[in-house]
Amino acid sequence: MRLKQCHDSWINSIRIPFQCSPLSTLVYIAVVLTAHFTPTIQIFATSMFLDRALNVLNKKASWHELLLPILLLSGLIVYNRMNGILAHISKQRIGNGLRARYVVAITTKRARLSCTDVENHEILNLIKRVSDRPDETMQKGFTSVLNLLGIGVQVAGFLTVLFAHVWWAAFIVILVAVPTMIVGTKGGQKQYEAQCQVTEYKRRYEYIDDVLTNREAVNERSLFGYSDKLKAQWIEFYKKARGMELKVSIKWIARMKAISSAMSLITLAIAAVLLYPVSAGTLTVGLFIALVQASNSVVDLMSWDLSDNINDFAKQKEYLKDVAEFFNLPETAGATDLPASPPFLLR
Repeated sequence: MRLKQCHDSWINSIRIPFQCSPLSTLVYIAVVLTAHFTPTIQIFATSMFLDRALNVLNKKASWHELLLPILLLSGLIVYNRMNGILAHISKQRIGNGLRARYVVAITTKRARLSCTDVENHEILNLIKRVSDRPDETMQKGFTSVLNLLGIGVQVAGFLTVLFAHVWWAAFIVILVAVPTMIVGTKGGQKQYEAQCQVTEYKRRYEYIDDVLTNREAVNERSLFGYSDKLKAQWIEFYKKARGMELKVSIKWIARMKAISSAMSLITLAIAAVLLYPVSAGTLTVGLFIALVQASNSVVDLMSWDLSDNINDFAKQKEYLKDVAEFFNLPETAGATDLPASPPFLLR
């Protein structure tokens, strides 16, 4: 896997998983995007079914006209079930590919670093941030990028239908989405900056934890009796790290909770706005119910899913900067070369 001259572009969130598992990555991208496009189709299928059902009840149409919307809704239900299975399988295969290639590339790079870099305090913290469960971090960033694209597809489909009937209501949704994106991006950056600040503390208390629990050091712990002293240091470093991360997380959750509470009122606003065209006869009852249902789903996406994925995406951008800096560090020539002759074997 070639990661030399690595750049910190967010495209690496997709490029690296694609290098590790091309087919599974393509399948997962297709599955996620189509899953977010089906709610737009569901608007038309639901409105068609409700309108035709009302016509059948009023004896204005025959029941045969219900066959098409029922088939469409049934097909959407079956696809959504199959979609989840395909997404789970492809995601697992992407994770296996990242562990087989991306994690190995990071381990190989660490082995090729010069001794002066390994002894450097800042580079030690950089290595800790990059190599701490890198497969999970990369997969989470990849998922956040795709979810953001999928949310964009779903919101665009809903706004297109809404704009065709109540154009100014679509602009209200857009205006509320902008501060959500800004707050989510800033929150992600702040949280990753907090993670960078506590890296040193985490590295220290994890080392102390290993000394206190490792079986190889049991004799030294009994002989020198340093367990109480190290316990006090572990508690000190752990509290500092947890406190800094908790402070940033509380601020972000409070802001997003306020925004989500405000956005929950949009569903009521859209429903109230659409009542007028329904009473005027320019909007059918079925389309009204379908739009209100879709608006509820979109508001849920924009209140929590959008902010969470933007937060993860912002973290991923900062993480990719560390990955680029890590892989651009100079290497020691021949550090991982095999010996010229096989080692001597005892017989």
